[in-house]
Amino acid sequence: MRKNIKIITCLILLGVTLLSACNGSEATNKQGPSNEEIINQAFTQAAQTIRADMALTEDAKPLPTYTQIVLSSPTRTPYQPSPTTAFPTLAPLPSPTRTPNSSSIEYVGGRPCLRAQLTFEKYADGSVFKPNEGFIKVWKFINSGGCTWTGDFAVIWVGGPNLAGQGVIYLKDMGDFPPEGIMNGSSFRIKIRMQAPSTVGRYKSYWMLQDENGNLFGWGDLGNNAFWVDIKVRK
Repeated sequence: MRKNIKIITCLILLGVTLLSACNGSEATNKQGPSNEEIINQAFTQAAQTIRADMALTEDAKPLPTYTQIVLSSPTRTPYQPSPTTAFPTLAPLPSPTRTPNSSSIEYVGGRPCLRAQLTFEKYADGSVFKPNEGFIKVWKFINSGGCTWTGDFAVIWVGGPNLAGQGVIYLKDMGDFPPEGIMNGSSFRIKIRMQAPSTVGRYKSYWMLQDENGNLFGWGDLGNNAFWVDIKVRK
């Protein structure tokens, strides 16, 4: 910019000098350009020089650069359904075998022979135990079906963590099983020795009854409901 100012100053001084020279010879040279024309030409040349210099300056400036930002697509985690407990399908049962002492039975649904009614249990759902702590789970059932439960009937583990360490426990091995069996209307306490897991958490173990022919049954009107032990392990 200082260079432009010097150029303009020089041109103006040149114009003034020419004007003075022309004033001295104006009387003798009437046919040359006038003083005003000489000054105008000087300023026009100065303006053209400045514009050319500015144009060169603009061309020399570097163009701005832009960095393109690429956004990555979000990663989606595929949906994982919660695991569900699968229970075995109950096999069809034979016609009920009545015992002489059996009472009147209300046949509900398709399983009148093998059916139980749950009336009591120890420990309630959500009972708290320490890691590896032992306990005895108790369920009290009434035989609400038409078949007598013999000593070869068993309690079977069917799902969840096996807290008993064994999957089949026969009724005759529980100590106080009557020799005549469990007839309709009679009750029996099923007692299983169990142990809490070593890891803190909540655990639910599922069980059912089984006759001497391998037919599974449980509690409820249809005799198809599993029973369970539900505990919490805390330190």
